Amino acid sequence: MDGPGGWRRPSRSVMTKMMKESVKTGHPTGLPDKLVRLFAPGPPVRFVAENAQPKKKPKLPYTGIGALVSEFAGPGDAEYQPPSAAAEQLPQARMFRNKELELQVRLDDETKLEK
Repeated sequence: MDGPGGWRRPSRSVMTKMMKESVKTGHPTGLPDKLVRLFAPGPPVRFVAENAQPKKKPKLPYTGIGALVSEFAGPGDAEYQPPSAAAEQLPQARMFRNKELELQVRLDDETKLEK
């Protein structure tokens, strides 16, 4: 019998021979040795106890700058610069961001929304 495309189906004996050749590896799947080796199990995973905690590095205690305040330049030192006059002034009142808002006037009449 011819199959689709004009190829001929192999006989039963040829099929049996092909199946026996594919099982030469001795593996139940019949895969070649190279493929069987790819899926071979690796070394066992190292056992880790459930209650074992990873070792933590000791942390250094927090220190502030209090110990270094004496190293800052003071009024008698050559490096000392007094604070500028701009830093001591209080900030001025904020000006309007929208210049037109300054010119707008609130009317004494009630609007429709306010009624």
